[in-house]
Amino acid sequence: MITQLKYALEDLWAKKLYFLLFLIQITIITLLVTQCFSLIYQKEQAFNNIDDTFEASDVYYLSLAEQAKYIDSNNEEEEQIMEDLYTYATNSKGYTIFSTINDYIEIKEIPQNDLSVEVEYGPTKVQAYQTLAISPAFIDVFRLSLAKGKFFAPNWEYTSQESIPVILGSSYQTFMEMDQKFTDSNNVTYKVAGFLQEGQNYVDISFGEGVVTLDDKILIPIDVTTFEGIYDTGNVDFQTYLENATILTTNNHGIGELSNITKKSQLYNYTFHSVAGVARYMESSTKDAVGVFLYISIWVIIFAFSLVIINTLEFVNKNLREFSIHIFCGATRKDIALRLFLQIFIVWLLASIISLLVSDRIIIVLLVSLVLLCLCLSTCIPSFIKLFHLQISDMIRRKE
Repeated sequence: MITQLKYALEDLWAKKLYFLLFLIQITIITLLVTQCFSLIYQKEQAFNNIDDTFEASDVYYLSLAEQAKYIDSNNEEEEQIMEDLYTYATNSKGYTIFSTINDYIEIKEIPQNDLSVEVEYGPTKVQAYQTLAISPAFIDVFRLSLAKGKFFAPNWEYTSQESIPVILGSSYQTFMEMDQKFTDSNNVTYKVAGFLQEGQNYVDISFGEGVVTLDDKILIPIDVTTFEGIYDTGNVDFQTYLENATILTTNNHGIGELSNITKKSQLYNYTFHSVAGVARYMESSTKDAVGVFLYISIWVIIFAFSLVIINTLEFVNKNLREFSIHIFCGATRKDIALRLFLQIFIVWLLASIISLLVSDRIIIVLLVSLVLLCLCLSTCIPSFIKLFHLQISDMIRRKE
């Protein structure tokens, strides 16, 4: 075993460029397939959390389109219609309404981390953090759980003189603390009220993003009752709330009562879009991404394993005389086969270690790596067959 390992390492060094290319290919395959299964796992996890809620409900999202002929209609009347719609949907037992508003904030004096994303603000680019403003029902619908702290109060109201309570995704626990205060570039102050458990997610209906992780998000409460300015986070008007809202109806309640409220509007056409079969919707939201990753993985697998088969056969052909000498010195064909296997195994092992360091899906990486090991072993079969069918006399006759 030790002797064959020594020979295998020498073989790797002799053809280091080829094996380096193979290492890169195996690593890419492992990460791509892992990402596919991660997406599927994430979707299934979301099913478990929200399937009961959505299967018992019809789900709608709302869009508003201006009516050109009534462009100068009374805005106060329109605001009252929106307020009536919000109030009825919020207080009626037949409906559950929540709103989600995606945005970014630039945080001052925050420790170095990898959660920020580059965002364009006018002519400049800044490092900002993803926020998700939510209404109280959002927490219940998606059954969010905290690792520590507590959720903001359902009746929270925006006050410009006080800090806005926020819930941070699990990834923030490495550099933020409970009750810590921080300020954004608009001098709005926030206070950490809690941290989500790892792996929390939700389903974006209105914008079609599908399953969205909350590990890297900052959750901010929404208040529509004390609107003071459109640029203040957590403080939005009724129109913004409704255009980002998802409405669930229970017990086949229908959307008719809400439609009756909006019929009075002369400024907007209110359209309630039904999302039939949320499970099918979620399925399609990840199908394309999984398909792309699998398509790339399949072609990389075909190319990588074809290359391995060709090179191992070539290796056997070029080293027949060396193999015959080893056999005369007491080695067996199994020892030589082990040498071939160890070459592939070492590359596979290095690729698996690199993948484990890069990906946070350890179990999925291990399972994918085991499957790839079996595939790597299968690439040695043609060489093993050739090796075991050759006679020693044939080996000796071969010229290098």
